[in-house]
Amino acid sequence: MTNLKPCYALTIGDPTGIGAEITAKLLHELGKTAEAMPYKLNVIGHIGQLQSTAESLSVSLPTTHIIYTHIDADPLTQAGKIAFQAVELAVELTHSGQTQGIVTGPISKQNLWDAGYNASGHTEILEASARRLWQDETLQADMIFLFEQFRLLLLTRHVPLMQVPETLKKPSSLASLESFIQFLRGAEKLDCPRLALMGVNPHAGEIGGEEEATILQPLIEAINTQGLAILSAPQPADALFRGFNPLKPAFDAYVATYHDQGLIPMKLVGGFSAVNITIGLPFLRTSVSHGVATDIVGQNMASPSSLQHALETLHRLIVF
Repeated sequence: MTNLKPCYALTIGDPTGIGAEITAKLLHELGKTAEAMPYKLNVIGHIGQLQSTAESLSVSLPTTHIIYTHIDADPLTQAGKIAFQAVELAVELTHSGQTQGIVTGPISKQNLWDAGYNASGHTEILEASARRLWQDETLQADMIFLFEQFRLLLLTRHVPLMQVPETLKKPSSLASLESFIQFLRGAEKLDCPRLALMGVNPHAGEIGGEEEATILQPLIEAINTQGLAILSAPQPADALFRGFNPLKPAFDAYVATYHDQGLIPMKLVGGFSAVNITIGLPFLRTSVSHGVATDIVGQNMASPSSLQHALETLHRLIVF
C-alpha cells in the first residue's frame, strides 16, 4: 500500500430517510480529527439537505479530506432519482480510479420504483452499473454480512419465500458460493474456510422437503470437489445458532438459503454493528444494515454507528 490516502465514495442515501442525519453526525465526528483520517471521502447526494440537516443538529461538516458532490434534484419529489444517481456516480468514480471503494447510506425501494427505476436495492444497481462500465456481463453481485467473526452469505436475496427453491436452482447459486469463498480466502485470509449451509426445510429436510437432496447437496459436492473450501451437509438453521457466539463461531462462514433465515441471527447478535457488503464486482461496497427509518426522521434519534462500522470495515478490507 502506498502512502497516499485512499478515497472512498459515500452516498448519503434517500433524502426522505435518515441518511442526511447519520451522514452529518458521522462527518462531524470525523472532522474532530480530520488531519489524522487514514482516508479521504467523496460524499455524494443532495448536499444542500445535508448542510441544512447539520445546521439543525448544531454539528459542523468538515472540509479537510472531504469532497462534496451535489446531485441536483428536489429531495422531496425526486428522492428516488437522487438516491439512484448517487450510487451510479459512486460506481463511475470508482471505475475512473477517483475512489477505491463505496459506502452507501439507506435507500427506499418504493422511491426507486416511483422514480421509474426497476431495481430492488443497492446490489442490483451496483451490478448493472458495473456491467455497463466494465463492459462485462458475467459480473455477479452478491450480498454478504459481517459482524465480528460471523460471516454470512445470502444465497437468495429479495425474493418471495415461495420462489426460493426455484431461485436456488439457478447457476448463480454456485457462482455466489464461489465468489464468497474467493472473498474469504482473499480479504479475510482464510485459505480453506469451513462453511455451514442452512437447509431450506425444518430439520434440513429430515421430516419432509426435497430441496436439501436435490438442490443443496449438488452445490456442496461442486464446491468440495474444487478443494477451495469445506462445505458441510445442509444444517438445520435453528440448531445451528443454539448458543451462538459471534466472537468464536463453530464455522468460518455461514450460508443462508433465504433472506430472513440469515438476517434474523445476524441482526439479533450484530444489531447496528453488522455491515452489509457487496462482493463479486471489481470494487467493494459496504453499507448500513438498516433502512431509511422514516418514522424517526427529523427527531435527532438516528445513530451513525452502522454507517461508521461500514466505513471502518471498507477501509480494513481494502488496506489490510
